Amino acid sequence: MLSSRKKKEIIVSEMKNMAISSVSVIIANFSGVTVDGMNKLRKIVRSIPEVYIKVVRNTLIRRFIENTNFSCLNDFISGQIIVGFSFNNPSEIVRVFLEYSYIDEKFKILAASFENKIILPDKIPMLANLPTYKDGVSLLLLIIKKAIFDKIIRIFLVLCKDKMSS
Repeated sequence: MLSSRKKKEIIVSEMKNMAISSVSVIIANFSGVTVDGMNKLRKIVRSIPEVYIKVVRNTLIRRFIENTNFSCLNDFISGQIIVGFSFNNPSEIVRVFLEYSYIDEKFKILAASFENKIILPDKIPMLANLPTYKDGVSLLLLIIKKAIFDKIIRIFLVLCKDKMSS
């Protein structure tokens, strides 16, 4: 049987590995949220790949985020904290937390971190609205398609004018 200290060391190392491989991290205070509410949040998170949440003691959170891109969140860690990680799309976990905070007003987003920058609660919707990789590629293809289509129409117009004038 592992000692309490060993269990904590294992948790810190696992969470540190998650923090290192994450592109964004968000923390929220869940004081007053019912068990049923937390289960709903966990169910939502389980349905989304590349997203993970964990409730961990504040001292352990401080230990696993030190010397990572998310150490800027240290000042916001107080109270009952839930940590969310997003591994591919930085806005995915932020969207989940933001949507859940609309459902349960006791769930308070404290801060998020993306690219070693702190994002305060009033700017969270901006991060949540970042396009996903798929959306970005679709938008880029749409712009390219429109540009090519416009060029083809201009070429046809020039050719039509040349035929009419000759």
